[in-house]
Amino acid sequence: MKSSLLSNEKSQLTPCSFSLLIVDRYEPVWNERFVFNIHPEEDTIHFDVYDADVGDKDLIGTGKVKLTNVFDDGKFDDWVKLPAHLGLPVHEEIHVTMNFIPA
Repeated sequence: MKSSLLSNEKSQLTPCSFSLLIVDRYEPVWNERFVFNIHPEEDTIHFDVYDADVGDKDLIGTGKVKLTNVFDDGKFDDWVKLPAHLGLPVHEEIHVTMNFIPA
C-alpha cells in the first residue's frame, strides 16, 4: 500500500508528499513524518491510498481533513474515513496525527 498527501494548488490537486511503499500487509503502519508549508488559501488536506499490486495501482480510498480544525486546536489526532471504492462493501480508515506550528 502507498499513500500520498495532496495539495490544492490553483484548483487542481497535486501530490506534495508520498509515503513509503508497504508490501504484504493487510493492516499497514506507516508511522512517517511529513513537514510541509501550507498556503493561506488551502483549507483541506487530502489523502489518497492505493494498493501496490503488480500492474496498475488501484485506489483504495480518499480521505480529507479540514485544516481549520488543525489551525484552531494546533493539532489533529483522529481516524479519517476512506469511503469504499472498487465496489468494496466497507470503507477503510487511516489514523492521522497532525500538529500546526505557525511560521
